[in-house]
Amino acid sequence: HHRLLSSIQWPTQRFWGWLRSKGPLAMLLRSAPAAAWRAIKQLLLAGKELPDSDTSGFRQACLQLARSFDVGTAESADEREAMQGELAVLVQQCMTALRSEEVEREDETNVKFFFGHEGRLWMEEGTYVAQEREDKNVKRNKFLKGLYDDDDIVAEKAPAAAQKPAAAKGKAKAGAKAGGKAKAKATAAPSAANMTASDIEAAKIQEQSDIRARIRLYVDEANFAMGVLAAAAESLDNAEILEEAMADLVPHLALLLKSPLTLMQARRCARVLAGRVVSDVLVARRDLLPDALMVAGKAWLQRDPRQAGTPGDTPVCELVLDGVEAKRPMPVGTLAMVLPVVLRALSDPGPKLERVCDRSLVLIEEQLKAGAELPGNLVGRLFDSLKVALLALPGLRSKTQAALVAVGRYLVSTEEQLTQLASMFFAEDEQVRSVVISALAAVKDNELVQDEKLDPSPMRAVLRLGTLDPSVEEVARETSEALELEGDEALLMELIEFASKKSGLDEAVQNLIAKAVADVLTELEDEAMASTALDLLTQLFREDAASRITVARCLVQVFGSNLGEEEQVIKAFRFLLRQGLALTSGGTPEAAGLRDLLLAAGISLIDRHGEERANMLIETIEDFEDSGVGAAAGESARLGVAVFLGALSKHLPAGHPKLPEVLPRLLQRLMDKESSTSVQDAIVKVMPPLIKQNKEQATETLEQLLETALAPKTNEVTRRGSAMGLGATVKGLSIQAVSQHGILKRIEAAAEDKKQAAVREGALMCLEGLTLSLGRLFDPYVVSSLPLLLQAFSDSSRSVQTASKTAAKAMMSQLSGPGVKQVLKPLLEGIRDQQWRTKLGSIELLASMTSCLPKQLAACLPQVVPALCTVINDQHAKVKDAARIALEKIGSIITSPELRNIAPDLLHALTDGAQYEHITKNVLDKLLGTSFVHHIDAPSLSLVCPLVQRALKERTAEMKIKGAQIVGSMVLLIKDAKDIQPYLPLLLPQLKVTLVDPIPDVRATAAKAFGTLANGLPEEMLGDVLPWLFNMLRSSESAVERSGAAHGLSEVLMAMGVERIEMLLPDILANARNKEAAPEIKEGYLGLFVYLPVAMGQSFEPYIEEVLQVLLGGVADDTSSVRDTAFRAAQVLTKQFGSSHTARLLPAFEEGVFDVDWRLRHASVQLIGQLIEQILRAHRIPTHSAELMFCEVLPRDWRCHVLACLYIVRSDENGVVKQACAQVWKALVQNTPRTLKELLPSLMTRLIANLAATNREKQRVAARCVGDLVGKLGERVMPELMPIFMNTLSTGDEHSREGVCIGLAELINATTKQLLMDYLADLIPAIRQAIIDDVETVRNSASSVVALLHNQLGQRATVDVVSWLLTQLQEGDVEEHGHLFLNGLEKLMAKQPSTVLPIVLEQLTEPCEDGSFTKFQLQGLATLAVVPDAHTVHRHLSDVLPVMIGVAGDEEADDELIESALDAASKVMDRVEQGGVNLLFAELLGAVKDPSSASRRAMGCRLLERFFTESQLDVVSVLPLALPAVLPPALSDSDTESLACGVKALNSIVKRVKKEELAPYLSDVRSAIVQLIMDPETKREDPKKLLPGLCDHNGLEPLYPIYQHGLMNGSAEQRELAAKGLGELVNHTSEAALKPYVVKITGPLIRIVGDRFPGTVKKAIVDTLKSLLLRGGVTLKPFLPQLQTTYVKCLADPSEAVRLKAAESLGTLVRLSARTEPLIKELAGGVATPDADPAVRHAKCTALGEVLLNVPQATTEAALADILNAVLPRALGGMEAQREREVAAWVLAVAMRRHAPVERAIELLEDDVLMALDAEEPSIRHAGAYTLAGACWCQSGGPGGNTLLPAPAEDLLERLKDLAMEWLPKLLADEDAEVLAAATVLVAATARLHAAAALPFSGFAGFADRFASLVATGTIPARTVLLAAYHFASAAAGADEPIPSGARLAAAVSIRAVDKACDIPETAERAMAAILCRKAANEGEVKASLGKLVSSGLEGKPAQALNDYALKRLKAIAQQSGNPESAWDFF
Repeated sequence: HHRLLSSIQWPTQRFWGWLRSKGPLAMLLRSAPAAAWRAIKQLLLAGKELPDSDTSGFRQACLQLARSFDVGTAESADEREAMQGELAVLVQQCMTALRSEEVEREDETNVKFFFGHEGRLWMEEGTYVAQEREDKNVKRNKFLKGLYDDDDIVAEKAPAAAQKPAAAKGKAKAGAKAGGKAKAKATAAPSAANMTASDIEAAKIQEQSDIRARIRLYVDEANFAMGVLAAAAESLDNAEILEEAMADLVPHLALLLKSPLTLMQARRCARVLAGRVVSDVLVARRDLLPDALMVAGKAWLQRDPRQAGTPGDTPVCELVLDGVEAKRPMPVGTLAMVLPVVLRALSDPGPKLERVCDRSLVLIEEQLKAGAELPGNLVGRLFDSLKVALLALPGLRSKTQAALVAVGRYLVSTEEQLTQLASMFFAEDEQVRSVVISALAAVKDNELVQDEKLDPSPMRAVLRLGTLDPSVEEVARETSEALELEGDEALLMELIEFASKKSGLDEAVQNLIAKAVADVLTELEDEAMASTALDLLTQLFREDAASRITVARCLVQVFGSNLGEEEQVIKAFRFLLRQGLALTSGGTPEAAGLRDLLLAAGISLIDRHGEERANMLIETIEDFEDSGVGAAAGESARLGVAVFLGALSKHLPAGHPKLPEVLPRLLQRLMDKESSTSVQDAIVKVMPPLIKQNKEQATETLEQLLETALAPKTNEVTRRGSAMGLGATVKGLSIQAVSQHGILKRIEAAAEDKKQAAVREGALMCLEGLTLSLGRLFDPYVVSSLPLLLQAFSDSSRSVQTASKTAAKAMMSQLSGPGVKQVLKPLLEGIRDQQWRTKLGSIELLASMTSCLPKQLAACLPQVVPALCTVINDQHAKVKDAARIALEKIGSIITSPELRNIAPDLLHALTDGAQYEHITKNVLDKLLGTSFVHHIDAPSLSLVCPLVQRALKERTAEMKIKGAQIVGSMVLLIKDAKDIQPYLPLLLPQLKVTLVDPIPDVRATAAKAFGTLANGLPEEMLGDVLPWLFNMLRSSESAVERSGAAHGLSEVLMAMGVERIEMLLPDILANARNKEAAPEIKEGYLGLFVYLPVAMGQSFEPYIEEVLQVLLGGVADDTSSVRDTAFRAAQVLTKQFGSSHTARLLPAFEEGVFDVDWRLRHASVQLIGQLIEQILRAHRIPTHSAELMFCEVLPRDWRCHVLACLYIVRSDENGVVKQACAQVWKALVQNTPRTLKELLPSLMTRLIANLAATNREKQRVAARCVGDLVGKLGERVMPELMPIFMNTLSTGDEHSREGVCIGLAELINATTKQLLMDYLADLIPAIRQAIIDDVETVRNSASSVVALLHNQLGQRATVDVVSWLLTQLQEGDVEEHGHLFLNGLEKLMAKQPSTVLPIVLEQLTEPCEDGSFTKFQLQGLATLAVVPDAHTVHRHLSDVLPVMIGVAGDEEADDELIESALDAASKVMDRVEQGGVNLLFAELLGAVKDPSSASRRAMGCRLLERFFTESQLDVVSVLPLALPAVLPPALSDSDTESLACGVKALNSIVKRVKKEELAPYLSDVRSAIVQLIMDPETKREDPKKLLPGLCDHNGLEPLYPIYQHGLMNGSAEQRELAAKGLGELVNHTSEAALKPYVVKITGPLIRIVGDRFPGTVKKAIVDTLKSLLLRGGVTLKPFLPQLQTTYVKCLADPSEAVRLKAAESLGTLVRLSARTEPLIKELAGGVATPDADPAVRHAKCTALGEVLLNVPQATTEAALADILNAVLPRALGGMEAQREREVAAWVLAVAMRRHAPVERAIELLEDDVLMALDAEEPSIRHAGAYTLAGACWCQSGGPGGNTLLPAPAEDLLERLKDLAMEWLPKLLADEDAEVLAAATVLVAATARLHAAAALPFSGFAGFADRFASLVATGTIPARTVLLAAYHFASAAAGADEPIPSGARLAAAVSIRAVDKACDIPETAERAMAAILCRKAANEGEVKASLGKLVSSGLEGKPAQALNDYALKRLKAIAQQSGNPESAWDFF
């Protein structure tokens, strides 16, 4: 360590660094045992004993040796542990050696001595000492010298030579002797009297020298300790030990940073520690933490950075906090350095620190949320700081609340902390209390509380107070309940302790404590506890004067609710009389207030107990008066007696002897000359109830009081008492007494008395009394009283003037809001009056408004103060003085202490500031310089706002700035936003003008004011501010307006919150980037981002990239002003976030330097330069000589990228860009060749990426750069360039590989053939890899390279590559990378199809050796699709598609291969153009129609689906081919897969083709479907057949739109086809599948059926609707009313078919309808109408029958009567035609069976039917037989399987059976054909009756043969007899009875069926099936039954006819079997 070992080349520090790291000591230290480190530590600590001026070098050697404590060098765990332990001890001992407390305690004067020169006397004015010039002539602060210098340089500076002491006034005396001996003994000091001036100076010099030596001892020790800590911090592995110590170390450093003695070394040490312990991710500007700690320690946060001695123009604390990552948890060490700054800012807030405080609060909240652990020594300071912030930062109260909530939830861990948090509740501000309760509410979520490790009881008393505060009641109650904090004795004592120890509490808090005490007592329900509380409170009241007011409020509450026992009541009452009131004597306001509370307590006690204990209380009063105490009692006690008597009087019964005495006694006391004002006021309060009780005395009392008050000789005290009593009396009588007794008129008359001033005074006192007692009830009389007051103000009598002022004050104090408005208007008009007396009176009345309630005062002051200001300089002296006095009164009621102090200055400025600007300026300065802790109230605003408005109107910028600053500050300080609302119409317009001021500073201040307004006020109060700002942003007037609006809008948006910005930002960005917008609009919106990033700070981070893109787009705008604004905004963004968010900015700039627009390139280059400059400055690196490549300010990759971009852009085509880039390059690169050598790989990467870019400008510049490199370096660069290209092709990313290909193309074009041949062997393998690259652009570029090689070198390269690809595709292991080879093949196919295609078709269309195809073969065939020539593709469709379809349709193929085949085919289909569609469909439809292979049909359908889904070609032309081909597999294919694929294909067709284009093919579609539902043999529709495509695969979906369009828009023929087609779809679809479409189908049908269309159309529609009714069921209920109307309307249709189908459908409809009675009556009425159209009547009759048959319930008797009246004449009258008779007979029969009672039915049979059967006229017999047949008919098939016509009741059954069996032989023998037909029907009906009633069929044998003969002959219509035969046989089969004459009947049916006149073959088949089969049978069973029947005795022609008929129709008969129908179908 000896200094002789050092030299110029090897200074001491460097030498020791070598010894320790590489020299002899290095090995020793690495192998040192664990015990050695203890010795090394002791050796190090010995160095602290040496002075800083040590010349031996040992001190410096110790500091260097401290760097050996590097935990990372330990070779074993034991060594590491030992070193860590010794290092921890070393750190602790260094902390002890810091001597921070001594440094802090040092006197300031001594510090100044220390920095004085040795041997010279330091004096206050200082001495001049020449300083040595610093190196390089740099001016530096001598105390901070060396702070940022290199350690080596500083260490080597020789110590300054000691200055020789200068002689003061004489020769210098000899000093100490040489030779290193001790100082010589000083000569004996002469006595003070004998000392000369020089002696005195020498003594002082010696004294200062001693002080200097003492200080130097501990300063040197502290500096050494800090040097050791800094040395230890140089090792990264020591961070853990140091971080553990930071919490204890930082407080020491903070103290050292405060003192100039240790400032320099402390900053250096703190900077090193911060760099090691604090992460730059968490604190971006950790290098500034020492400066921030210094500023915080010295409380210099509000100082300018220059004054504070910190670098930069921005306050250092703001820089540090802006760079903090708040949401990530910080280690303790980091928080130990950051939190002191935060807490100092919150503890000492000010206007300049709002941003810092904002960030501080957010940081605290986020860190606590993130779970950060705070240093324990800072937790207490945190509570104190938050308390200060809560009170002093009203504008940040929401964030303070968030921080406190986080404290409660995450930080609080002890009961003391809970108490500290709860104690913040006791504040005057209600909002503060609300915040504290919210914080306490968060404690319930605290883990310690939830785990029951922390008792929350310390906060329960405050929570109990919160439950009584309306603003936080709910939160406090929920918290108390959640924590189960119940009331108990301890809580009561705690609340009483609040009352006793919390002095100076706000009145609201006092009331809360009082209510809480009473509530807890109520909950406890303990009389003993009540007594204890009473004793405690009364004792406190007696003994503690400070808490007396709070205790009194507690007594009010307790007396009124908690005293129940008589002893307690008497005790409390006696306390009031004997002790309490005696302590309130005195005339001070405090004593009066206390007295009022005690009186209120007594009244509350009386109100509760007066009714029960009135006598006892009166006795107590009497005892008190009779006692000596009462005689000696003071005024307050006597007042209490009077008041309590008055209060007790209302509880006394009417006849109580004391009652008459009370009122006189009160009046006597009231008007006593000795009574004080407070006594009178108290008596007046209790008089109204007495007046109500003694109304007989009231009038007399009123007159007495009024006369006394207005009497001229009355004593003044008595007069006032009378006037006050008058008001109380009127109140007791009610307000009507004023008019009833003419009180106001008498008062007015007295006020007009010119002679007696006392009378006028009495009138004014009466007004005062009325106002005080009546309150707002007196409002209607106030305006009429104003003239009296105005007149009295200028009265000549001073007593009258005083009375008028008192009355006015009282009147104003009682005014309501509407009352204020009524009064204000005439007073303001009075001020503008010309008469000075009127002005004077109005002013004085306005001045009295200061007595108004706060809300009323706030409403009137905005108008009062300006009005007073107008007359402040009035010509009349009295007016002027009155105005001044009025303003002074307003100033006197200011509640803010800060403003109250400067209220005189405010008034002075209001009065004289308009004339003298400096007065206003001084007041504004005072306002700005005042630190506000309290809110600003309405009176304050009334004085400040006019001044601010005046300042904003001034011409000077300074005044405008001050005014705008005050506007912002006011909003933060108001308690209620409504207070400032009246002034906003005055301030906002002027603030808007200020915002567009030409001076930038004025605009900036106004913008911040707008932001503060938006932050502190609701948005609705701001009016049109936001729209106005947006309008000004678009202003075309001037750029100044747009700039101001942009600045203001940025502040306003920031204030409104990030959510609002997120909502508006898309619109802002859209306007900013809108190329069609006017330039000024774009400029305005872009200008917003000049200010918004600064305003938002770190909150702007999420929007950086998006906004930057818009700004860079603006830089390329055509308008210069837009470009300038965008560039300026980008510069702001770079400056704000350049060093902290480089990753978000740099990519956009790098991209911008290669943009197409040269302006953007130019700007991007400049911005990159600025960005790098910001980064360098942040790291304190000189910007003029930096070598960026070798500066560790950015990651190496980033530096390489930036420099590569700049180097490439140096080759830009534009000269401006080129020049700017060259300048930036020169600033960042000092040695270009060296940089290029390091840069070459990154440069090539960048060049390759640019070559691969789609931006042509990038490509040209990159190509030019490559050319430039090759041109400059020649062949020397090729050996380096080509390996990079080859290596990048193998390992680079996709963009790099593409760039290599493009670069190779450039090389191929630029290089010689020979050079190319030299590299070809390496190039071909690379191209092979590139051609199979997984990125298309790379493959494309590689194919271009192949083409270029082909041109340069022939076919060698092409053949080589293609052959290699095909070989690879044939390999077995190609599965993983096969797609890459296919991609390469595609590229080659696209580039050289004529060469590649024949080879591919030849090799890939043949299967492999095992006879199968692979998916890669198929995909290789699909490369046909990339051939550019479409005709070539079309020609080869037949080559590839059959192969693909065949593979896809192979049932043995796996799913993957099938999908590959389909994909390949789809790819080829996509390439087909319009001219090849027919060729394509020829291949596809061949597969769809293939009957032999279901899988081929499925695959064909799948390909059709893909084609129609994906193709954009015109497909209408192929619909005639596609639809008929697709429908069979889609609807009825037997294969499930084909069916599903077919439906999908059909769906794709319908979706692809418009409905209008499908309409012409409606007939084809229906024909195809009809073929599907038709029986192939019978050629008839199979009703049982359900199409699986419709039922199982949602096949209705594609079909119903086709039919619907035809139905709605087609011709009549198309509509008929569509309706029929829909019906067919409905009939052949299952109910479940049909359900979703019922509504869709029904609606159009109903709409169409009502229009005028042919009957065939309507018939088809009605048929379909009926099918829907039958199958749709309840789904159609919503349509029932429409359907019913439609059907009834169709009954009158010209078409018979429509009519009959509508009638039939009505029967189906009524099964679902709830109300059928109206319909039945309507139909019956139609039948009964004689003049109706017969056809319509017939239809209605038919409908009536259907309805009666199907209706669920029987009709009413009235409806039955209507039916019978309508039907009987037409059924049995014989006058109607046959059809109408038959229908009417059926209706009559149904009515009898279903709706008539049995007796009525039998009666109808006996009286009417039997008569008709026996009639002579055949028509009547015919009708009778039909009616009887209908009555016998039994029918099933109702809804839900119910029987519509079951077997009749027994009586009716017997009668019907008897009549039928009796009359059948007669009727069958009748000669009339109609009767015979009716007889056959009766046979069938009788059979149905027997079957239903289970009667034997034996009775039919007698006429069965006759029935069979009638069936065979042609006498009766075939339809009738065949139906009769069917029903007869069906009934017998259903009853399991043999068919009488069955064989003959069968023969008759066969004979009749083959008759040419028979036109209903189906009916004959049904009849034959019923005869032959009793259940469903197949053809064989039918044939067997036929043989059996023929052999049963049938012979000859009948047998032959039966065989011939039946054998030909076996299948049809079998189909008809097993489906018996019992419906009546004979008409």
